[in-house]
Amino acid sequence: MSKEPQSTSGPESTSDSIEHRGYEIRTRTVGPLHSGNASGHYKASVVIFHNGSKVEGALEHLQAEFAYRELAESAAQQRGKELVNQYC
Repeated sequence: MSKEPQSTSGPESTSDSIEHRGYEIRTRTVGPLHSGNASGHYKASVVIFHNGSKVEGALEHLQAEFAYRELAESAAQQRGKELVNQYC
């Protein structure tokens, strides 16, 4: 598992990767984002790779807003596992 924070002048972006059933699940979280919520929130996306290539149609931006980066990352990993189980 690897985590690589991306430095930006605004919200921080963090990438992570896990293996599931021979597929690589890559997640990305961004935040805190402020849109009327004083404390901010985090968003997440997930993409699936197999043998180094992106699986067609396996990119998803989660619609939920999360209070903590860890919750966003966990939800993206779980969604990635669901996508692998459902489509791969």
